[in-house]
Order: sequence, then C-alpha cells, then structure tokens
Amino acid sequence: MEVKENKFKNFILYGGTSKEEFEQIKPLINARNLKTWQVNSIVLEILFLILFIVSIIVPTFSTYTPYFGGLAVYTILLVLILLLAVKPTSKVLLPLLYFSLAAMLTTLLLCFVIADASLILGSALVFPAILVCLPFFLIDRPIRPIILFFTFGTAFTVFQTVMNARFLGGENPELAWATLYQDLIIGIVFTFISIALAIYIIFVSFRRLANIYHVEKERDTDALTGVKNAIAYDREVADITNKIKRKVDFRFAIVVCDINGLKSMNDTFGHKQGDNLIIRAAKLLKSSFKTSYVYRIGGDEFVVIVTGADYGSRDQIVRNLKEKVEQIHNDSKSPLEDTSIALGISTYSRQNDYDYVTIFSRADEDMYNNKHLIKNKQKILDE
Repeated sequence: MEVKENKFKNFILYGGTSKEEFEQIKPLINARNLKTWQVNSIVLEILFLILFIVSIIVPTFSTYTPYFGGLAVYTILLVLILLLAVKPTSKVLLPLLYFSLAAMLTTLLLCFVIADASLILGSALVFPAILVCLPFFLIDRPIRPIILFFTFGTAFTVFQTVMNARFLGGENPELAWATLYQDLIIGIVFTFISIALAIYIIFVSFRRLANIYHVEKERDTDALTGVKNAIAYDREVADITNKIKRKVDFRFAIVVCDINGLKSMNDTFGHKQGDNLIIRAAKLLKSSFKTSYVYRIGGDEFVVIVTGADYGSRDQIVRNLKEKVEQIHNDSKSPLEDTSIALGISTYSRQNDYDYVTIFSRADEDMYNNKHLIKNKQKILDE
C-alpha cells in the first residue's frame, strides 16, 4: 500500500518522472513554457486589440470598451515582459504564467457577474471550453494546474448554480431546473475534462522532454569521465562568442587544465592506467567546481567554464586545487596513485575582451606557466 501511495504522490508532484529527473528537465520545461506563452501572448494581444476597436465602433458593445482596453494594456505589458525581460532560467517565469492564467479566467468569470454573458461570450459553454484549452499552454507539476483548473471550474459551477437558482420560483420553474442541471453538468464535466487533459498533457510532455534530455546528455557527455565532451564545448564556445559580439552583460572565467605525465603513464603502465589517471583528474575537477561545467576537449586536456557561485571564488578554487594536486603528488607512493594537473585561469572582461580566443589564450599561457613550475619543482625534488 505504501508503494502505491508513493507512486501516486510522485505522479502528482513530478508527472510520472522521479524528483531527480524532474529537476534535470526543468530548464526544458521552462523553455517550452516561455516559447508557448510568447506566441500565446502575442495572439491574445491581437485579439484584445480587435475586440477593443470593435467595442469602440459598434455601439452595442460600447459597454465593454474599458474591459477590452484593460485586457489590451495588460497583454501589451505581458508581451514586453515575456519577450524582453523573462528568460527560461528566471524564477518569476512560472508565477507570471500562473498569474496570467488566473487573470484571464477571473476576467471571464467577472464578465458573467458584471454583464450579460450572452453579449460577451455567446453562452455558458465558452468559459468551460476555454478552461479545457488552457492545459495546452502550460506544463508544470500536475498538482499546480489541477488546483488552478479545479478552483476556477468550481467557481464557474457555483456561480451558474446561484444565477439559475434565482429563477426556480419564477414563471417557468421546469425550464429553470433544466437550465440548472445543464449548467451543473457543463461545469462539472468540463472541469474534470480540463484536469484530465492537464494530467495527460503533462505526463506526455514530461516523458518527451526526459527523452530529449537523456539524448542530449548522452550526446554531450564524455564516455570515459562523465564530464561534458568536445561537442558540448564547441557549442558553448559558439554561444559565448555570440554573447561577446552582442556585448551581453554576463560573467565567466576559463580554467584550462592539462594532465601531467599521461604519455609516460600510457607508455610505462598501459592505456588502462592512463584512462584511470584521466578519470581521477576529471573527478578532481568536478569536485572542485560545484556550479560550473567541466569539458574534456582532448586526451589530457580539460576546460572549465566558470559560472554561478564558482565565479565569485574562482581564484580561491584554483589555488585550493593547485594545493590539493601538490598534496596528492607528495602523498602518492607510486605513479599509479598520482594525479598531477597544470591549471591556468583567465577572466572575461567586457571592456577589454572582444573574442573568446583571447581569453582562452591567456588561460592557456597561465596553464603552461604552472606546468613549467610543477616540472621545475619536480626536478629540484629529484635532485
């Protein structure tokens, strides 16, 4: 019984994926939602502007000019925010989208309260129909859209019940009861259809995005070490180069790393031990840089693109890593236990750097200086 409850809870919270997998595909989910809502907000803006113009021209609809005008202004702001200010990595993305969903649904409900629904929406079927369409525009943890759609579906059902109840004691109570039953059925059925659609769309989308993530991860991962490979590095360099050309305000540093003694290890102990040395070096780099990607760009060459929390303490991380490498070398009782890495670092300056190659060259030169220093120390010890 406990296993079933856990599975159900997992499905409601993560849409059929594990918590770890959900965290991995979250950037893809946010990117999909942002793209969908950028298009959706532009379409809504055009629609509300058309309705606003019609309400000005056609006297019958003049009562609704302020409503459509307000919606037009709101969607203008939404379009500007989604196109210019919000990124897939932004923490405000999902709250903004849920707020937009709630604002649209609240506006539709208010149309029933403030004015004659038949003039604005055509019939009581329009709100539930829109409710059914909304699951296609936003995917997230199933629990969130379920709560949203259930809340507004219930609000619609309650409102229609209250509205119809006023006519039960009128001249035609049979028609009033029939209308009440009809609206109750419409509200309940469409609400559960909306929730079922949301669950299904989220489940299918999560599986598809998880497959995309795993394919991309396999494509970008170095099979020996588990760090990112040269293909991923080339794509990252292209992206950085583009940002530098566009003078985007962002911060990063490059750490160039080269394993010392790999050729000697391969020649003396065989390529299996050489591979073990590469694996140890990769683990050491990954454990040192917590928020940055490590790339293996050659047999014994690694590059770290330093970002996030690592960026602020980059020099200290490199110093600590150099000390750790020296300590490992000093404590090693045989070459098979040693892991010697030469390191060089260079930080991007928006004012002075105009291409990636310049930054990389500085880091590469710093790495070779460190390599010579390590070799000179070793010579002194050997003597």
